[in-house]
Amino acid sequence: MFSFTFDPLAAIFGISGIVGFFFFVSAAKGTSSINTKPHKELD
Repeated sequence: MFSFTFDPLAAIFGISGIVGFFFFVSAAKGTSSINTKPHKELD
């Protein structure tokens, strides 16, 4: 029962944290693939 209520919560928090951290690092470094794609196409 405990695992059943903790599984989805841990998964959501884990994914959100990883994705958020990845985006934060990418944005801070300025090497985001999303920001690099349009830049190269515009050049």
